[in-house]
Amino acid sequence: GKLNDLNKQIDVFIFDYAGTAFNEACATDKPIIYFDLGIRNTAPDVLDSIKNRTIYDYYIWLLYINK
Repeated sequence: GKLNDLNKQIDVFIFDYAGTAFNEACATDKPIIYFDLGIRNTAPDVLDSIKNRTIYDYYIWLLYINK
């Protein structure tokens, strides 16, 4: 089904990739946790918008855990 069909059942969205579902979630009033894996080259103004809309975390700490 579509993400919007589940909207009433979801308390918070969690994403690690900013794709179509992420964009749809941003159009809701639900909180969003976004783990930036650093796999996309995101324009600075777009990244600022993402940081303003989400609980943002850059996934750089994984580099230290996997050593």
